[in-house]
Amino acid sequence: MPHAEVDAQSHVVRSTLNYFLDPAKGGYKDFWFGTVGEKRRPFEYVEVPITDIRGSEDEFHLDKQGFQHVREPATEKEFVDLETIKNVYYPECAELVKRMTGASRVHVMGHVCRRQSWDEFRERTKEMEDMDRTPVPTTARYIHVDYSYDGARTRLDFYLPREAEKLSKTRWAIINLWRPIGNTVTRENLTMCDARSVDDSELRPVIARFRRPGDEENLNPVTRAAYNRNDVETWSVAPPSRKDQHKWYYCSKLEPEEALLIKIYDSKKTGVARRTLHTAFVCDEDYGPPRESVEVRTLVFWEDQDNE
Repeated sequence: MPHAEVDAQSHVVRSTLNYFLDPAKGGYKDFWFGTVGEKRRPFEYVEVPITDIRGSEDEFHLDKQGFQHVREPATEKEFVDLETIKNVYYPECAELVKRMTGASRVHVMGHVCRRQSWDEFRERTKEMEDMDRTPVPTTARYIHVDYSYDGARTRLDFYLPREAEKLSKTRWAIINLWRPIGNTVTRENLTMCDARSVDDSELRPVIARFRRPGDEENLNPVTRAAYNRNDVETWSVAPPSRKDQHKWYYCSKLEPEEALLIKIYDSKKTGVARRTLHTAFVCDEDYGPPRESVEVRTLVFWEDQDNE
């Protein structure tokens, strides 16, 4: 059973999570990435228990539940200077992911820093239009997988177009590395759903649209790179058919010297977790300053393993 990995006395909080809302009830099958409207979409709200893995961290693994805790200090602390992040932090992340997974190669796709809470964002943007661009990145308080199985392949084709066909013939994955910045996380933590507790039939495709007419001339070179790509399919998930069916976990009081590895996609079809639903969440125990975090997305390759 998915809960067997944690002690019976493990701490449990309750939170209302934002599940996929059927379009027939007013939900959306797509959204414009990086716009204010992305955060205004309606969802189906479901209260769930979320179990703390603190003290049982070693029982959770990328290939089993779909996520894993690591303790690995980073050289970079502030995550303000773009060149330092790319030249110092990216290589550290690649080496960490490679070491933790046994992969033969890791390619960093990019990163996002989040320093503003969902509520602060909503207050700041309440007078803005849905299609206005987001002023700053904020927490993602809705259940998602960054890329569906098909969407993951579009990312491989986008970032490594000359090698994609060859690399796709052996096992490959997309793994995110999520780390707090500056302070211990005491609010809007991240929760991950045990991949074994969600069937593929429950997943719902949601298209993230990146190109917006008229944007090109207004974007700086860094921002333009994020928008100048094709639409990509992501995943949400339907509300559980049985109470407490989906097994949600978090790691309390994460520190900047710690990180979470989260599997977004795995081409291996059997015997491993292939995708991990995750979301920021709030609960009655939240306190302290807004959560700040950095998330790095990586393409991971095992060129000596097949996809079966």
